Amino acid sequence: MKQYGDRDAHIRSNVDELNRYLQTLSAKMDPECAKVVIRDMAHAILADLKLNSPVVTGNLRGNWNLTEIANAMAYHIYNNTEYIFHVEYGQAASAGFVRRTLEDWRLKAPEFIRSRIEAWIEKKRREAQ
Repeated sequence: MKQYGDRDAHIRSNVDELNRYLQTLSAKMDPECAKVVIRDMAHAILADLKLNSPVVTGNLRGNWNLTEIANAMAYHIYNNTEYIFHVEYGQAASAGFVRRTLEDWRLKAPEFIRSRIEAWIEKKRREAQ
């Protein structure tokens, strides 16, 4: 991914708080549950980024990728489209779509995490019966 100075750092800083929260959460819970929660969240964020990507040719929307790192305890979501920063920081109505998506996730993450943990506990309870 090309680096455009502070722009990349700014996008990354929007999720720093969420990343710190996930790290502390995963240290306090069953590792299997943490992997499921983190995986589900990564896929949901990826889906929202794709959905919120502006479409002219479909190239930007189609270039979102997800890579598992750290033994499924972290994921890297990225887009290699050369002009993504021009779209994100441009003057069009779609400018800021990545930042808005990540800010939305910062706000809805606690409820998402809670629901996934409850679903995991319920699944384990059913398996134990």
